[in-house]
Amino acid sequence: GKLLDGEHRLRAVVRSGKPLDTVVLWGTFVFRSMGQGAARSGSDALALAEPSGSNFAALAAAVTLCIKHDRAMAREMSPYSQTQNGGEHWMDIDNGDRIAFAKKNPRLAELLARSRSEAKTDRPIVPSSTIGAAWFLIERAAGVAEAEAFVIPIITGGGLRNDDVRLLLRRVFVNRALGGKSIRSVEALHFIAKAWEVRASGERRVLAVKSNEAFPFIR
Repeated sequence: GKLLDGEHRLRAVVRSGKPLDTVVLWGTFVFRSMGQGAARSGSDALALAEPSGSNFAALAAAVTLCIKHDRAMAREMSPYSQTQNGGEHWMDIDNGDRIAFAKKNPRLAELLARSRSEAKTDRPIVPSSTIGAAWFLIERAAGVAEAEAFVIPIITGGGLRNDDVRLLLRRVFVNRALGGKSIRSVEALHFIAKAWEVRASGERRVLAVKSNEAFPFIR
């Protein structure tokens, strides 16, 4: 079986060598309602839900980014926003949301692993969680072949001509890194989605995210 709660107490029993009277329950439980005395991260939740997986921190970040994208797209709102009219916190994402999305979309974990493999470095110009999320969203919208053909050159830089929008995209990320400026995951997805939009239209323009511009959802 899987132990969902009480790990620290059991370790204390082993280390102390002293018995402990406790209650043990079997069955199906909602994880988000358990053990909330100390907050568990998204990666903790995914590790407990899918212990055979790996790199849970990156997976949790990718899942969170995909959920933000989809919730904002459904409402035609900016994923940078946290609330909508009336004060509803529609961007609040809990561990139950993350687990449900990861289980419904196992392909995301596969593409995350593939993005790390293609990068062949521990310090890619785009975090694997962001590029994995973008890859998943583009594949969902346009299919496996189109997504792979678009995303892999972003990761590797291979075969890009000077007029390719993906080369501009890579330069944006490299310049941010060289300038010591961090880029938020939503903003990084914004640039990638914009590059996808530009390439699909056959246009060429400067990749700059302007304030209050409409987010280019991947659909």
